[in-house]
Amino acid sequence: MTPLIPSYVFVQIEEQHRNEVFQVPGVVHYLFWLGKPAKVRDVEILQLKQGLKDTTTVVKITNLKPGDVVDIKEIPFKVKEGIV
Repeated sequence: MTPLIPSYVFVQIEEQHRNEVFQVPGVVHYLFWLGKPAKVRDVEILQLKQGLKDTTTVVKITNLKPGDVVDIKEIPFKVKEGIV
């Protein structure tokens, strides 16, 4: 199994216990948004789980260079766009 977002771990933790996460080997820092630790709502986690349920996609990438815009046509990210 491959993680959806390698090197990211989502935690649900009370503010006063935030530093306990750093006791886990390999944890370096929190992802920040607007100067505060980023928060992912429960509904967003659920959407990720549901959108990826029973999906495996093999993508062959060729002839891309930095700055190229790629339209993603495969589920679960159908109708999304990425920049190399």
